[in-house]
Amino acid sequence: MMSAHRHGHLTKAGTGNVEWHKDNYWFNEKIRNHHPWSVIIFYYTQDVTEDMGPSAIIPGTHNYYDLPGNESELMLKVTGKAGTMALIAYDLWHTATANLSAIDRYMLRFQFFRLEVPKTPTWKNKSNHFVSTPAIHQVNEHRLIWNMNGIDCRGI
Repeated sequence: MMSAHRHGHLTKAGTGNVEWHKDNYWFNEKIRNHHPWSVIIFYYTQDVTEDMGPSAIIPGTHNYYDLPGNESELMLKVTGKAGTMALIAYDLWHTATANLSAIDRYMLRFQFFRLEVPKTPTWKNKSNHFVSTPAIHQVNEHRLIWNMNGIDCRGI
């Protein structure tokens, strides 16, 4: 279900970084759930390059209360042609980077919620074993989250 709360973001030309943050639940930063109950889509209405202050994310940080401390090394900037979308976990640390260009950067933010618990993966699941990436290992190893009580929870 798409939330009624939608928000347009403007990063004016020549403006600095926004602080790293997580969107919050009713102004309580400590309420978190490791199951993906909601997601955010960042939608660019225009071509966005690295110098235009794109949104940046730190993959794998949706279970962190605090930043890992090496954000500039771990962040991925979301850039692309008009119509580019980034689908992220609601709890992921993110920011708007500095707009060093002469062009205002626009982005629309949409939020979606699950209405029921999925019983099986809804995508083509090729393996029941988690395959990590180097970026995830740089942040931290999360074996206790990925495999709880011997039950692989990644697809749920």
